[in-house]
Amino acid sequence: MIANEIDAEAKVAAAWIGTRLHDGERPCKDGAGRYVDFTNGSIYWHPDLNVVDGKARAIAVPAAVYNTWTGLQWEQGQLGYPIARHTVIDGVGDVQRFQGGVICRRYGQAGRIVYGAILERWEALGGVNGQYGWPVTDENADGDAGRAQTFERGLLRWHPSGVVGSLDEAAQ
Repeated sequence: MIANEIDAEAKVAAAWIGTRLHDGERPCKDGAGRYVDFTNGSIYWHPDLNVVDGKARAIAVPAAVYNTWTGLQWEQGQLGYPIARHTVIDGVGDVQRFQGGVICRRYGQAGRIVYGAILERWEALGGVNGQYGWPVTDENADGDAGRAQTFERGLLRWHPSGVVGSLDEAAQ
């Protein structure tokens, strides 16, 4: 018997995912992936992602992270499909990796996305547990062709010449 990967992930997430909301799996708009909605999140599967021992594994996305992902057009948007299970930072929030970046959501606050060169630098500096902490804004335009994102303890800027961080510029 071939294991259904969405059902297998639902068993892993059973402590929090809740009740299945519809029969069967629904196709994603790209025609390749599939998903199932639950009361506290959704589970996504794509045949070419999260391959372990020759099998593509499904990934659960908790509702609070999903709500941010919804505003980015789910798998059709810049983040693409989830590629790792969410990580719970006890008492603080959740972080989940997607093909094109991460969603960080502190409890009681909207989720923020971090991606590209700013994501690489921020993760190299420890991510949410590092010197910059949690993102407090999404990335925005910054001057001539640059980008910037504000974190709890500073600002990371990207310019075509490279990423520059500054702890002197405290989050506002």
